[in-house]
Amino acid sequence: MKVFVFRHWSWILIIVVLSCKSIELKNDKNNNFQGKIIFEITTIIENEERFDKELNSFIKKEDSLYKINHPNDIMGSIASTLRLELDPRENPSRFNTYYFPQKSVYSFTDTLITYNFSKFKVEINKSTNYYKRYDIRTNEVTEVKKYLFYNPQKTYKETIYKDSIKNINGFNCYKVLISEESNDGNFIDYKEMFVTEKINSPYHPVRIRMELLEKYYPLEIKIYSDFLKDKFTYFKVKLIEKSIP
Repeated sequence: MKVFVFRHWSWILIIVVLSCKSIELKNDKNNNFQGKIIFEITTIIENEERFDKELNSFIKKEDSLYKINHPNDIMGSIASTLRLELDPRENPSRFNTYYFPQKSVYSFTDTLITYNFSKFKVEINKSTNYYKRYDIRTNEVTEVKKYLFYNPQKTYKETIYKDSIKNINGFNCYKVLISEESNDGNFIDYKEMFVTEKINSPYHPVRIRMELLEKYYPLEIKIYSDFLKDKFTYFKVKLIEKSIP
């Protein structure tokens, strides 16, 4: 009987310990990140000769089709428009991340996410999911709307590489590759990411599916496509500061 009682209480103790551990992990997962994350966004062309060859071939084909389908269009050609849209070297704007890497500062509190872009400041209320945009110069509200999480209906493929790891600002991250059809359905777009499970937030400067952000948070992203394969956009974390509770 003593042996039975000892075993009985041993099992209860094990169950209690495991239950507490489960509650601890669940609470940790639900503890949304609070602090500041600074991302840097850059665009590069890895092989310019190969990029130019692919781009010129595409523009020539699309321009020829346009002229056939719009014989009376006074514009005559869309080649320059396509080049401006697709080639980052053609756009001298200070917001072009090919020439001017941009920093995006995201601040997370228990109630708000705030960040600046261009001449605007944005606030997202975490309780109501309302998005409010201010003009920095006048502090006037220029837009209020419901924040829409990224949940497209198109299918995607998620490949996880737990053996490919990287430490980013003190966070141990592993590699994830997301591939999905482009919006026009003609190409495949890729997001090659290093993610952490230690930051939990559904808000990210890159359009990441909500169901993925519920599992992990990307701290580094390389975006590319099988169209214009040599053009890459990088989102990299430059700084993470966690708020002290």
